[in-house]
Amino acid sequence: MKNRLKTSIYLGISVAFLLIAVISFFYYKSTNDFIQSSRQVQQSTLRSRQLERVLSLLKDAETGQRGYIITQQESFLEPYLSATAHLHTQTLLLKQLTANLVFYQDRVPLLDSLISQQISVLNGHVTLVKQGHIQQATARVASGKAKKLLDAIRANVGEMQAYEEGMMLKLQEEADRDVLTNYWVNYIGIILTVSIFAIGFRIITGDLSLREKLEKALNTKNEELKGLNEELEALNEELKAALEEANASNEKIKEYSGLLEEKNHTLEFLNKELEAFSYTVSHDLQSPLHTISGFAGLLSQTPALTADQEASRQLEVIERSAARMDGLINDLLRFSRVGKTALQKANFNMLVLVEQVLADLKERTALEPIQFTISQLPQVMADKKLLYQVWINLLSNAIKFSAKVAIPFIEIGCYETASFYTFWIKDNGVGFHTKQEDPFGVFKRLHRKEDYPGSGIGLAIVQRIIERHGGETWAHSSPGNGATFYFTLPRPEET
Repeated sequence: MKNRLKTSIYLGISVAFLLIAVISFFYYKSTNDFIQSSRQVQQSTLRSRQLERVLSLLKDAETGQRGYIITQQESFLEPYLSATAHLHTQTLLLKQLTANLVFYQDRVPLLDSLISQQISVLNGHVTLVKQGHIQQATARVASGKAKKLLDAIRANVGEMQAYEEGMMLKLQEEADRDVLTNYWVNYIGIILTVSIFAIGFRIITGDLSLREKLEKALNTKNEELKGLNEELEALNEELKAALEEANASNEKIKEYSGLLEEKNHTLEFLNKELEAFSYTVSHDLQSPLHTISGFAGLLSQTPALTADQEASRQLEVIERSAARMDGLINDLLRFSRVGKTALQKANFNMLVLVEQVLADLKERTALEPIQFTISQLPQVMADKKLLYQVWINLLSNAIKFSAKVAIPFIEIGCYETASFYTFWIKDNGVGFHTKQEDPFGVFKRLHRKEDYPGSGIGLAIVQRIIERHGGETWAHSSPGNGATFYFTLPRPEET
């Protein structure tokens, strides 16, 4: 009986170990296959991203040289030089990533050759501009050689990216199969292992003597487990205390969240009240101002006061002050309306809008001494009426602060990034300290009103309009060296 039981136990243990070994082998194989597939997916992702980097650098180089040809400003060469400097390194990295793949053996050298040709063509354009042959450079750009090379590069890169997408789909399917195989191997292994141990347990419990030995062993284990249970109970108490502290902390967080939400609602309410207050006060102030101005005008026509020079002068001061106050109120009203009106966005050409603004300004201001230089401006998606106000304010300031210069000039241009258009307007006027002054504050004046009239709210309106469009505003200037104002607009989404 004992020999049979011992044989059965040994046999059961042997079968169990054999089963565990077989399950472990299949588990190891499927896991290893999954890891390999994951690594190949990572490599494919790296190659796709590298292709995108190379193509992005080419676009930056082409955009930089085009901006340089249009403006002849060295600042546009910075993205061009940076892109061309990194292209060689990025192409070498692409070669390393595709060195052992047959599909890339002909395509990567072809891409390298096309990039070299494209850089050579772009360098030729830049060299011509530096030598002053701008028309010749423009003619070469118009010939379309650089565009054809870029189209060929895009087609080459697109073919390789399509290959990588196909590879990643295939690898993902293999990885899914490996995960499913792992699942079934574990599931079947657990069932078989539990079954074998259950059978073995029944055989072992059939022998009473073995049961007694097992009971003694179990008693010993129970004592050990009792000690462990006591330790677990102590740990449970500690965990319970920690959970209570966490719950108390959560209650405080909820309380603070409620307070914060209440504060936000209060702040929103106060902002609306402040806007309504500003709007109402502005309207209410205009009525007494008009009354003051009207009575001052009537008094100035009174013969008794007309003969008194000091009284006439004081009445003129009153009228001028009332008119200035009325202008400030109207500017405040315009500033308040900018935050209230809903944006009416449409697609339009910014160059056409700038030309319209200049035509309107010409009707009320002498623009003949000023030399205007306007670069090509893009299509934008924005509120045209509000952007009209932006250009009116910026151009009026540029004209006003450069009026006392012997040969005034104003430049208008734009450069592009991946997400934004950055517009700029530059003048050679009096300038100001940008490090010490924020020109976009409400009623912020950078010069004496006796020298340069104005309410000081125009730039604040510009900033609010641009911020409502999701853009930013800033300025660069120094006294006596003119000023350059910048604002950004998000690029329209390509369809």
